[in-house]
Amino acid sequence: MIEGRDVRVMHPDKLVYLKQTQVSKLDIVRYYLFVAPATLTGIRDRPLCSKALLRPAEEAPDPDDDATRERRATNASKRPAK
Repeated sequence: MIEGRDVRVMHPDKLVYLKQTQVSKLDIVRYYLFVAPATLTGIRDRPLCSKALLRPAEEAPDPDDDATRERRATNASKRPAK
């Protein structure tokens, strides 16, 4: 229970992020609960943006992700026409 709300963690023993660190989903939840008061105080009234990482952090970036395609399109539009 977090602040009066039931929060269910699916597969709490599943290892996440860097495989060699052996961090479980439940470890991540406990860490966030520990740092949340100070973190939220520090970011209060600031704009936020987040992006989900859909692959392990140690993998190379996908060359066809949205940001890469956008950069390619921007760079192509700046090239002089032949």
